[in-house]
Amino acid sequence: MGGSAPCRDLRLTSSDARQSASIDPTGLELCLWKVPMTPRITIHSTAPDGSNEARLAKTIAASLVPEFQVQTDCRTFRTLARLLRSDLLIVHSPLGFSICAMLLAKLLGRPIIAFVWDLYPVRINGRRYDGRLRRKMADCIERFALWMSDHLIVQTEDFLSSPSLARAQVIPFWYVPSDLEPRKPVNFAGQQHLQFAFAGQINETRGLSEALLFIDKILNKRAILNIYSRDPFEPPDNLKRVEVRHCGYVTKEILAGSLMQHDVGLISLHPGFEGPAFPSKSLDYLAAGLPVVYFGPPLAHFSLLLETTGCGVTASASTQLNFDVTMPSETSYHAASALFFGRVRADPSRLKSHFSDVLGVQIDTSSAVSESASSKTKLE
Repeated sequence: MGGSAPCRDLRLTSSDARQSASIDPTGLELCLWKVPMTPRITIHSTAPDGSNEARLAKTIAASLVPEFQVQTDCRTFRTLARLLRSDLLIVHSPLGFSICAMLLAKLLGRPIIAFVWDLYPVRINGRRYDGRLRRKMADCIERFALWMSDHLIVQTEDFLSSPSLARAQVIPFWYVPSDLEPRKPVNFAGQQHLQFAFAGQINETRGLSEALLFIDKILNKRAILNIYSRDPFEPPDNLKRVEVRHCGYVTKEILAGSLMQHDVGLISLHPGFEGPAFPSKSLDYLAAGLPVVYFGPPLAHFSLLLETTGCGVTASASTQLNFDVTMPSETSYHAASALFFGRVRADPSRLKSHFSDVLGVQIDTSSAVSESASSKTKLE
C-alpha cells in the first residue's frame, strides 16, 4: 500500500469531459485542466494500481468531472507542487499515507476532504489487533490525519456510529461492476451439499473459525467451504456439516470464474470486531451471481441492504440457513443485484453538490443526475 505506483497522466478536453460517464474510472486516472475559473481539485493516492483503494480514487475522480478540474497523483512531491494551484485536496483511507500533502494543504489554507472506509486502531473485544510499536505510531498518524480533515465522507450510516466519524457526511462513492454474470436458477433442495466461497485475507479480524462454527450449527444441510487466499487456515476440529478446502491464492480473473461455480459467498468478521465496516467483497460475490451470507458484528445498514434488495442474509441467532428453496429466476436475481449496486455506487450529483458547498461555488448538477443513473464502472 505504501509504495508509489506508476502514475499515468491523461489530459482530457472539456468536450471529452462531458462524456465522462462513459469513461471507465477503474482503468483510468483523470487529470483535467479545462477552464481556468473552474475549481481545481487534487486527489492524493499512493495506492498501487489494481487495489481497491486505487479503484475507489479513480471512481471518485470520474464522479467530479467535468464541473471540477480533477487531477490524481500518486507522487507525494508532485502532489505538493500541484497543491499550490489547487483549491481543495482529496485524500482517502489510509489517511496516514497522505499526511505530508495534508500538512501543506493546511499551511496553504486549502480545505481537505477525506473519504474514509477504514478506521484505526483496529480493535477486537477492546484490545488492539496489532500491538507492535510501528503499528501504534501509524495509528497515531492516522488519527491526527482524521482530525486535520475539514470534511469527512463515508459510504454508509454504519460509520456514523463511531464518535470520530460522527461529523461525517454519508454519500455513496463505491465502484461497482458494469455487468452481472448470467446465472441459471438453482434448486437448493435438489442438492446434497452447498458450495460456499470465501475469498480474501485470513487473520483474526476475519473471525473465520467463529463463522464456521456458528454456520455449522444453523445450517440445514452439508456444505463445502472453498477458501481462496494465500493465508493459511486451520479449520476447527468439531465441524459436523461443513467441510473446508483451501484452494490457495488465485488471480482476480481466475477467481471471477471460480466463484460462478459456487452457491453462496461468505463474508465474515470477528464477532468482537469494533468499529464500522463496509464488506466490499460482497460486490465480487454478487457480480458472480452468488447470494451473500454475512457473519460478524452488527452492521445494521449493510444487513438491511442485503435483505431489502434480496441479495443475502445476516447469520444471527434468529437465522436458520434453510436453502431448500428455489433461487429467484435469473431476471429477478439480476434485478436484486442491480438494486444493491445502485444503492452503493458513486453518486456524482451528491458528490458535486457537496464539493460546491465546501468551495462556495455554484455548479449545474442536473447532468450528474443522469450520469449517476447511467454511468457504469468495472471491477478490475
